[in-house]
Amino acid sequence: MISWRLLPGPEGLVATRHPEEVATLAEAAFFLPHGAYTTLRTYGATGVLLLDQHMDRLEESAGLMGCSVQLDRAGVRRALGGIVHSQRGETERENRLRLTVDCSAHPGELWLSMEPLPLLAPDLYEQGVAVVTQTMQRANPRAKDNAFLTTTKAERARISGRINEVLMVGTEGEVLEGLSSNFFGIRAGTLYTAEEGILPGLTRSLILEEAAQGGIPVRLESLQVGALSGLDEAFISSSSRAVLPVVEMDGQVVGNGQPGSITREISRRYDARVQQEIEWL
Repeated sequence: MISWRLLPGPEGLVATRHPEEVATLAEAAFFLPHGAYTTLRTYGATGVLLLDQHMDRLEESAGLMGCSVQLDRAGVRRALGGIVHSQRGETERENRLRLTVDCSAHPGELWLSMEPLPLLAPDLYEQGVAVVTQTMQRANPRAKDNAFLTTTKAERARISGRINEVLMVGTEGEVLEGLSSNFFGIRAGTLYTAEEGILPGLTRSLILEEAAQGGIPVRLESLQVGALSGLDEAFISSSSRAVLPVVEMDGQVVGNGQPGSITREISRRYDARVQQEIEWL
């Protein structure tokens, strides 16, 4: 995992590599300044998805944290392109990228961190994964605050083996979102996902658009944790996971224990949409 500090120069942002290296992006949050962040991944080594929307969210999150920021968008794009091209290597592996805006010592200063993208095994998409729930939620759900990454270390430790995610549950039993994903449940042909008390991911927004275009009914409301056993299908979404079927929740089987037809259709539509939206750096 490598981090760069992006500082203004005479010809735009200049990337200076940070000397300290850690194993993962999660660990990087412990030495980077407190601030807002956004996470994206590469496609074909040098392509990204919805970069302008990621920068929108970064500015919005910083503002919600009391740190007004206006990014040099052309400079960010050039710096990001230079780094992903320099790091592509012979294998042209995919990477996960995290942009962090300092909201503490040097407000507005930008950092970029990169790690190899841990691609999930194809059989997880064919067979589905398990998730667990926990009563907790973000202090400011609409802001991507990197303090959340450091304060949820214990919860993230529950993610291992077949358990791919921890779903956060509100004080009234409503299922909100995952630690790093959005949650969707399907019941009687209708797609449910929480609208309040969550961080609405960019992957989520594409999924909702594709569901609407595919004629799938959508209800923007949270499901009660006690009603999860009655779901026909479920899945989680994030930039690195795409659409990942969930077949077990808190030890209970979802539906027939296999990824369902609506989940597969949404996954197919999402993957096709990604190919249309890739921006080459």
